[in-house]
Amino acid sequence: MLGLALMGGAGYVAYDVIKPTQYSAQEKTTASVVESALITNTEVTATSSEEALTSTPQISEIEALRIALEEEKAERLKLEEKLNSSSKSKTVVVTVSAETEIKKEEPKTFTTPSGTVLDEFGNIISTPTNSTQESNTSTTLTGDEILSRVASSVVLITTPTGSGSGFAVNEGRLVLTNAHVVNETDSNDFILKRYSVVDITLNGGRVIQGTVIGRDEITDIALISTGSERPQAAILGSSDSYSLKVGSDVFALGFPLGLPSITFTKGILSSRQTIDSQTFLQTDTAINPGNSGGPLVNSKGEVVGINTAFLKNTQGIGFAIPIDTAKNVISKLDSGIENLIFNPALGSYVTIPRSIVSAVGLNPGVSCDLLGYSEKNLILCNLYQNNKSAYYWTIDENQ
Repeated sequence: MLGLALMGGAGYVAYDVIKPTQYSAQEKTTASVVESALITNTEVTATSSEEALTSTPQISEIEALRIALEEEKAERLKLEEKLNSSSKSKTVVVTVSAETEIKKEEPKTFTTPSGTVLDEFGNIISTPTNSTQESNTSTTLTGDEILSRVASSVVLITTPTGSGSGFAVNEGRLVLTNAHVVNETDSNDFILKRYSVVDITLNGGRVIQGTVIGRDEITDIALISTGSERPQAAILGSSDSYSLKVGSDVFALGFPLGLPSITFTKGILSSRQTIDSQTFLQTDTAINPGNSGGPLVNSKGEVVGINTAFLKNTQGIGFAIPIDTAKNVISKLDSGIENLIFNPALGSYVTIPRSIVSAVGLNPGVSCDLLGYSEKNLILCNLYQNNKSAYYWTIDENQ
């Protein structure tokens, strides 16, 4: 090592000079190889580190975003496919249903024990021939069609002292008529006898025996059993103001004056009258003696009333009991319950003692039983006091 001394200023600085190390040829070769390996390794490591620090994070973020988008897209496609599949399924069902309906030749029908035929939706297709069920038809029939539909249900009722009309109901096992038709009355329409057995002439002329099973003399309705016979039952309609309007055409059927052939007359519903708390259908249809108990029908051939009375000395004024009133009484009478309260026919002539007329006039508002009347005179007093305008009164001056 060579020592040098450099003078400067007031002093000097001494340096040691280091001689380069002398290597052999083999050592140089080994050192060169090692150095080359180290440089290469360092470059590779540096490159890898740089890629790790720069490229790798960027790729991971993009890849993650791409995966998320792909997953979202896949979910959306699944949902759309499910919705499309559901929509197609519904469309196919509707189409098949429509095709099925078109190919149906006849709807499925079911018959109830009573004989009524229903479709698969519960709608009534037809009713049994012998039925009192209301008709659903809205068709207006001609006179010939009405007569053809109803005539076979109308019967002639004959008692030892008179005759009247009636019509079959409840599958033909019963005949509906007026109570006064099956009673014997005097000239003042007071009941003398109530018949329990009557003759019934059916459509076609055959005569059978009928048994009176019940009567309601307040509403003037009676029921007669036809025994084992089953004439065709009439179809009962409705007599309410919605179904049967004033001014509507009505038709009366019956056997006036006991004639053997049925008569058929046309008129209109003139009004609804309330007499002694009971409502009647007023009509200008001809109702003659013998027509009582026969049906009053509408333009569809449905029974809407029972012909019951006419006003004497007048023309074109008759009354019928609304069929809705009769419907409420039929079940009671069918059970054998009798209501034997006297009720003379509307518009009839009634004879009353002068003493009763005077007592009622002198004691307004006093009930007849408090006036001391009983039995027949009590009935007369109540009629005169409460329903005077419904009858023609003949005053007996000797009583």
